[in-house]
Amino acid sequence: MLVFNRDFIFSSNELNEILKRIDLPKESGLEVKITNCDGKSLIGTLPNDSNVIEIIKSLNYRFSDNPNRFFMYWNTALSIEMPLISSLMKKRASVKYYLIQICNGDIALKHYTQIRDYDYLIAEMFFEDENDGFYFTENGIIGVE
Repeated sequence: MLVFNRDFIFSSNELNEILKRIDLPKESGLEVKITNCDGKSLIGTLPNDSNVIEIIKSLNYRFSDNPNRFFMYWNTALSIEMPLISSLMKKRASVKYYLIQICNGDIALKHYTQIRDYDYLIAEMFFEDENDGFYFTENGIIGVE
């Protein structure tokens, strides 16, 4: 629980009472794992966003649709529009890979250098094993746990 002891617009007691009543988003704890065809994996945690979670679950253990090794993507086959509000997640220098929603609603895994302003960031992805050396391949698998 958040507790503040400074007065500003509200007294600290008023602010703490307001914060108790707000339903703050919680981490979903739903882990997404992407494995290339050579068995090297990235993992990340999906945000508490039911649309994204449902999209990813619909792709569970499906091979990627990318015909090349520049990035991985999965056609969703669902008619999902891009969120109107831009992602609250921002690129960070310490993160090399991101799971994103691209402009046509499909889900993709991209290296941070490939991220564009119109890409909707879903999750930061990290090496399952730091010595793994993940790289893009065809037939990557996405799964949730």
